[in-house]
Amino acid sequence: MRKMFINGAWSESPKSSPVIRSFNGETVDHIPDATDEQVEQTLEAAHKASKILAKIPAHERARILNKAAALIDEHVDELANLVSLEV
Repeated sequence: MRKMFINGAWSESPKSSPVIRSFNGETVDHIPDATDEQVEQTLEAAHKASKILAKIPAHERARILNKAAALIDEHVDELANLVSLEV
C-alpha cells in the first residue's frame, strides 16, 4: 500500500482507491484514501507551514522552488511514464 506524507511523516490509511486506465479499465495502482482525521492533520500542517514560509525571504523561496523544478526535470521520464499509466 502506498503511504501519504502528512506533516513530515509517512502515514497509512485503512482504505484505498484504484487508479484506473481510462482507455481499457485496467487497474494500474491503488492510492490511499485519507481519513477525516488525516485531512485535518494535513490542513493544520499546511496552515502552520504557510506561516513559516511567509517569513522566508522571496529569494530563498525561489531557490527552493528552483531545486524542486530541477528534481522534476531530473526525473521527467519516470514521471511522464507514471502519468501515462493513468490515461
